[in-house]
Amino acid sequence: MHAGPQAVLTLDDATAQAAADVLRGLADDTRLKILWVLMQQETSVNALAELVGANPPAVSQHLTKLRAAGLVQVRREASFAYYHACDEHIGRIVADVVDHAADQVRDEQARSAWTAGDGTDTPVHSSASSGVRRRLLPGRGHSRPRSEQRA
Repeated sequence: MHAGPQAVLTLDDATAQAAADVLRGLADDTRLKILWVLMQQETSVNALAELVGANPPAVSQHLTKLRAAGLVQVRREASFAYYHACDEHIGRIVADVVDHAADQVRDEQARSAWTAGDGTDTPVHSSASSGVRRRLLPGRGHSRPRSEQRA
């Protein structure tokens, strides 16, 4: 049975369009990896390329799109450019999306472990990962921790 009309908050067109633009900026696995790193520290294109497993020209193109979407900013120091995530809102969005995706991957791995068993009720052991790996930046001077940024 339907309870009838209730008060509902709606989005105005400008806000809906701006939100869609942000989501379009996030709608790429390499851009999500880049933002994941930039949420933690400011870093250069070459360091980002190594961390996300992409070549520097591709990372530069993704950074251009992320800047256009207002998701990252650049700080120039002499001839070097260092990128960082714009604000905590974007960090929370990315963290929530990554947590949700990691849960889905774990659930799928658990389902696969059960169905890959020998027909008994005993599940096959699966070591589900959170989807987050720790990597060290190559060399020195490529990045600064978020706590030291924009000082």
